[in-house]
Amino acid sequence: TPPARTATKNTTRRIVNATRRGKNVPEIAAREGMSEGEVRLRVHLAKSKASAGSAPAGEARVAAAHV
Repeated sequence: TPPARTATKNTTRRIVNATRRGKNVPEIAAREGMSEGEVRLRVHLAKSKASAGSAPAGEARVAAAHV
């Protein structure tokens, strides 16, 4: 996997895990240095992947529970 793709996956994983721990979107956005819209988009995409059955187990659980 190219480094940029790995970094993106890691960021998405951190965001999804933060939602699982009960952090809200503004908190996550501030911590990750990105807009609230990007945080919401990443959570939404993780949820979509989980629905399609292609997300890693951790992302699938979080996406189903928090979005």
